[in-house]
Amino acid sequence: MRKTECFCYLLGRNVNRTNKRKIYMQGNLLRG
Repeated sequence: MRKTECFCYLLGRNVNRTNKRKIYMQGNLLRG
């Protein structure tokens, strides 16, 4: 649950290109 909360928090907070890219990759890893 904590991981999901942090993930959503980063999605809503970070809007930088690098951060977006990082989050996108992390999302793919989480989704599998």
